[in-house]
Parts: sequence; structure tokens; C-alpha cells
Amino acid sequence: MSSNKIAILLASLSFMVAFFVNELNLHHVKKEAPEMLRLGQTIETADDDGYIKTYDRLIEHGSFYDEDLEKYNSVIRTPGYGVSYFIFRLFLNKEKALVAQKIWQFLLFAISVYCLFFIAETLLKNRCWALITTSIYGLFPFSMGFLYYTLTESITPAILIVFIYFLIKASVEQSSKKINTYYIFASLSFAYLFIVRPFLGVFGVLIFVFLWHDYKRGKIVKLSKKIILYGALSISFMVFWQVRNYSTLGKITSLHPIYQNEMPGLFRSPHKALWNLFKGWEDNGANFHQTIVPFWERINNGDTTYSSIEQVINKMPEYVVEYFSKEHLNNVFKKYELAVLSQQHYYQNRLVMSSDITNEEKLVVSELNALEQEFKKEFWFIYHVKTPLKVFKNLALHSNLSLYIFQSTFRGNVFMEILRWLCLMIHLSTFTLCLIYPFINKDIKLITLGGIVLFYLFYLTYVQRGIEERYTLPLLAIALILSAYVLKNSFKQIISK
Repeated sequence: MSSNKIAILLASLSFMVAFFVNELNLHHVKKEAPEMLRLGQTIETADDDGYIKTYDRLIEHGSFYDEDLEKYNSVIRTPGYGVSYFIFRLFLNKEKALVAQKIWQFLLFAISVYCLFFIAETLLKNRCWALITTSIYGLFPFSMGFLYYTLTESITPAILIVFIYFLIKASVEQSSKKINTYYIFASLSFAYLFIVRPFLGVFGVLIFVFLWHDYKRGKIVKLSKKIILYGALSISFMVFWQVRNYSTLGKITSLHPIYQNEMPGLFRSPHKALWNLFKGWEDNGANFHQTIVPFWERINNGDTTYSSIEQVINKMPEYVVEYFSKEHLNNVFKKYELAVLSQQHYYQNRLVMSSDITNEEKLVVSELNALEQEFKKEFWFIYHVKTPLKVFKNLALHSNLSLYIFQSTFRGNVFMEILRWLCLMIHLSTFTLCLIYPFINKDIKLITLGGIVLFYLFYLTYVQRGIEERYTLPLLAIALILSAYVLKNSFKQIISK
């Protein structure tokens, strides 16, 4: 059987398995937890306000915002995911648009499995290994758990695969015309990926590495023209979005401007400083939010009693409380209360604030930054080593079976538990073995690919820390190929001895 037929077969089977699994999950959610659904079609999430409701507002009112405050809220989420829903909403009602969105997400998943087989076959240089690797990704349910969600993770894994597929095709093609075509498609795929999930823009480095490798023997002028052309295409969508943001707000925004001085609420500079302190020891962002969000809400509602602060302090590690002292921490959190109250009027009346933070916020941010620096100095091993390792454990040591049927309906079923352990072992070994890949490959393009995966994992575990399981999903397919390469190489060396 030809490679093309194998790829089509795998893509078709993956589509059917994904459809069955997600429809089964939807069926049980409708029966057991209907409150989890949006119009009975997708799993409702906290991010729907940015990805779905914003575009419903655009359809119904002709604008992303109805008031000045919503201008600032409208720039937090890039429009890459919402634009497809918006296109469907132009012709369909809300429920049918969600159905169309799901179909689009399924098609992208199937296309990505087709592309993944060719990526695996090229990088692994072995059809059997490519078949096994692609089958694991396409047929195991840990890769398809977000296809009925309205989140970027429902499409970013597929877009990343398609982007790398076009780069690989360009690298093995002989016809200069086809090479240019593949680079154009790769650049446009990346442009879409970048506007959907900006941090995945780190993979854009691959375009320049592949171009340099493919054109380094030619004239420098030709290489420069290619870099300018494809580089401009790659960032074009994001540039348009940033120009729009500047024209709306009169300022340059970051790629994910969740903290804006003009927006009252939880996500302001004191919250950011508080998280920077807590992530020195906290390996689970959910724990932090479960502690701080109720605390912030109580303050905003006028509860500034000592017991409220004490609840927060009691959730901090004993060694931290002992080192800084309860009295000192209590004083800092009292200043945090004053900072929250300083913007309470703006929050409750939905008013835009100054482009500078309040004096009360400046004071507590300074105090929290000092605590953070002292913690790093005194507990350097915990901050720089222990906590990141715990985050990596959380990141890798799970089955990625997030669907309701796996977590509730079939929980405890013997076949379910076998599947859970199997997926856990595959997931853990994949994200462990792929760490070795950049050190055993000699191809600069492939070393770069592995290096970007390592950088991404380093960012999640050391810098961001407050991760969710879904953050690694875009890496899963590529990590599977990298780990398969490591295994294949290891088996080859063992056999040759």
C-alpha cells in the first residue's frame, strides 16, 4: 500500500474514532451534567467570553464592544480562533454555528493526522515506525479531547502539524516552483497559528532555519528576499491585529495583555506580583486561584476582616510563613486589601482607569516584589529546581484523558483504567524521551525543532509554572515523533552491538 493510501486510511479512522468518542461524551454530559454544555453542542468554558461571546456581540451589534471598558477587554484574546466561528455565524444561528465549528475542528484533526504520517515517515525514515507513531496519535483518545470545546487547543495541534508538514515538504522537494508554493503555505499556516495562540509563535524560528538550510548555497540576496517575503507573510495576520489594537486603544499591546492598567478587576499588577511570589513554591496554578480569587472577592465585597487574610496565610507552606512571619505577611496582605479597594469604585461602575496604577497598588507591588526576591535568595533550590520539577511532573504525569466520560461516567471501569494507565505511560515516556532528541540528531533543522520543543517545555515549567494539562497538547504529536526517533535510534544501537 502506498504512503498516500496509508495516510488517508489513518486520517479516516482517526476521524471516526474522534467522532465516536466525542459524541459518546456529549451524550453522557447531556444526561448527567447538562449545565456543562453551551446550547447542547460544545463544552462551555470560562474562555468562551473571549472566543465566542465577543463574536456574537460583533454579529448582533456590529462591534467588539458596547462601552469604553470593553475596548480593553477586546484585545486580550487574539482573533484567530473566533474568526472561524464568526464566519459560521454570518450564515447560521448560534447553535448551528457551534455545530459547524465542531465539524471544522474534526476536519482539521483528520487533515493533521494525514500530514503527521508524512512528517513521521520523513523524519523517522521508516514506514513502520511512522505508522505506529501516527496511529498512537490519531487513534488514542488523549489527542482528541478538546474537539468539542471552544478553545484554541481544539485546533492549534492540527495547525502546528500542518505548518511543519509544509516545511518538511519544501525541504525534500526538488522543483523550485513547488518549494516556493510549500513555503507560502507554511508561512500562511504559521500566520494563522500565531494569531490563534501567540506563544506558539516560537515555532516561527523554523521558517528561517529551513530557509537558511535550503538556500545557504545560493546568493545571499536570494536568501534575504526569501526571508523577507515569507517572514512578512508569517507575521501579516498578527501585524493587522496589532494595528487594529493601536487604532482602538492608542497604545501598543502585548500578545496577551491580560494585565492592563486601564482595566479594573482581579487581573492587575498586585495580582501579577502576588502570583510571581506564590509560584516560587506553587506547582499548580489552580491552587493559587482557589486561594486568591475568593480572597479578592471578599475584599471587593467589603470584607477586610483578619480571618480573611488568615485563610490565605494558612494555605501557604509552613516554612514560608515561619521565615517571613505571620505578622509581616499580614501587613503585606492588608496593603493588598487597600490596593483592591483603591480600584473598587471603577470595577463596580465599569469605568476605565488611568494608564498608571494607583499609589496603593504601587506600594503593595513593591512589597510583594521584595518578598519574591528574598524567597529566591533564601530558598533558591526550591525556586529554581524543586518547584519546576514538580511542575514538569504535573505536565507529563497524566493520561490527558480530560473528557467527562473518562473522569466520571466510566471512572473505575477495568477497561477504562487500563486505557488510563496506557495513555499515562505513553504520555509520560513521550515527554521524557523527547528531551533527549536534540542531543542525538545532527540535522540543524531537526535539532531546531527539538530545541523549540525543549524551550517550550522549559517556559511552561520554569517561567509560567501555572500550567493546565491542555497547554502541552499542541506539542503532543511532535513530541511523539521525537521520542519515536530516540527509541528507534536506541534499538538500532542495541541490535548493532
